[in-house]
Amino acid sequence: MANQKKFTIHHGCDYRVLDVPGYEPIVFGCPPGLVKDFAKRISKLPRHYVFPTQTVVRGVNIFDFEFVIYSFLFFEPEASRVTVYCTLDQRARFKSILTETLFGPSLSHLLQAQNYKWTKKQNFSIPELKRFNTFLRKITKNNKLKKLFDESLRSHSSEKRIEKDVCLLLKDLVFKEKWLSEKSCTRLSETLAASYCVCMQIKNEMDGFALVDEAGQDEFLNKIVDFRLFDKMNCVEIQNDSGKKAPLKIKKRKCLDFEFFRKNTKLGSLELSPEGDSGTAVMAPAIKKPFMGVSFLGVGSGFSPKRRNSCLIAWSEGKGIMVDSVSGQSQILAEYGLCENDVSCIFLTHVHSDHDVGLLERILSERKTQIISTRIIFESFLRKLEAVSGMSCGFFEQFIDFIEVEAQKPKLLPGFKSTYFTFDYSFHSIPTGRFRLAYIDPEGKETVVSHSGDTKFNAELVGELYNQGKLSKKRRDDIMGFIWEADLIVHDVGGGSLHTKLSELDGLKKSVMKKMVLVHQHEDPLNKSKFEFACEGQTKVVIQSDPNGKPKKGR
Repeated sequence: MANQKKFTIHHGCDYRVLDVPGYEPIVFGCPPGLVKDFAKRISKLPRHYVFPTQTVVRGVNIFDFEFVIYSFLFFEPEASRVTVYCTLDQRARFKSILTETLFGPSLSHLLQAQNYKWTKKQNFSIPELKRFNTFLRKITKNNKLKKLFDESLRSHSSEKRIEKDVCLLLKDLVFKEKWLSEKSCTRLSETLAASYCVCMQIKNEMDGFALVDEAGQDEFLNKIVDFRLFDKMNCVEIQNDSGKKAPLKIKKRKCLDFEFFRKNTKLGSLELSPEGDSGTAVMAPAIKKPFMGVSFLGVGSGFSPKRRNSCLIAWSEGKGIMVDSVSGQSQILAEYGLCENDVSCIFLTHVHSDHDVGLLERILSERKTQIISTRIIFESFLRKLEAVSGMSCGFFEQFIDFIEVEAQKPKLLPGFKSTYFTFDYSFHSIPTGRFRLAYIDPEGKETVVSHSGDTKFNAELVGELYNQGKLSKKRRDDIMGFIWEADLIVHDVGGGSLHTKLSELDGLKKSVMKKMVLVHQHEDPLNKSKFEFACEGQTKVVIQSDPNGKPKKGR
């Protein structure tokens, strides 16, 4: 390599690390798995990141900066802030992604998504929809309405009572919107009241995890990330911390090519070319599809270097539903003797990158994809997709077949005869889904697989929030229930303060513990434990399949 004594370049999969003596390491590009790569090498995560103009390479998002931020924010809180070298447009896109994933959707976004289906039924024109969304923004800023909701929760009123009181106040607000009251929409005030209560409850739960209030979000982002912009000559300077040496000058030549200088002397160049350095597929024992059960493709948290991110296939009637999606999904399926056609759809639990990165890759590669989620989570994903790609999400929607589910409402999934999917929101920092998958046999017997989604299962914390008037009694009971009556329970454990600690599951009944398998593992599984830890490539069979693909008798 030229100038060997002056610098070295480490070649990672879709990223490079420039190491110049006297300067901190500089990372170019940020693909999925970068944090795990450094953890595997037991190497300190660098603080300087340079981004090329092109942020998607071969369908891979090299703009996947979330877990770099989370690492410094949650695991190295005393470290200096991260410095990002990017364009003005990229800075805005960065902030959009971090706002969505660190803080979650705004109340206005929540309300718009929750009312989307209803506005479609009412045949709102585009101008009417814009006026309606403006009205929803007014609702979010109505202090009288918020005070009524908050006081009702603190007094532990029932959800029906709260909805009724909110509805009465909303009728007055609707009446003042002449165009809306004259439209004579079906059950307008009742629908708005129900959606407002749902969204305020979600917002309350997000606020319980919040690092800062909504007004301070931009200031908070500027404190944890130092954005340095490329100038008109496509150059940035990176200072030496000691101040004793001249800064390094980084110049963008093409979309993925860079040169670097010191004192106007060129030291060298590097290229972020797609080299296919992710390795070849390693064949593992083939996964045999059960009639009903779960196959684990990944069982780790976003920070665990020894395991893939948590991802599984839930089987029913011999058909697969992928729960979240990891990077390189097609290759991983091939490792286990499966193909894309074995998975009919993907359930998106939430928009943290250790759960949605594979889905982003599929859509960025313009592959038709069937997605199950709520409208709230789906619209959050679309905003993230737009920020990652720099393109309008309208372009990508042609590749998405969206299957909308609503909380606590069983849905017969397309392509299934007797399998019902029931969604519910888990307890997490941003809107996140969990589910019950129920197969009903010809005799009417129900067999259920459940998944907690990413969640903070902590009875003491949930009880405290209820006592403070942040949760309704029904919501408190739903958080602590919903999944336990299943025949197989898949539960999140580990990965930071937003997730369940193993010790927090100790109080469960032994009958529940026996049915539980743990995923999203951050630490190594315990050798002697009352719980079962899932392994990659493992399949838990709930109903066996006979040679004809039908449920095996005598189960």
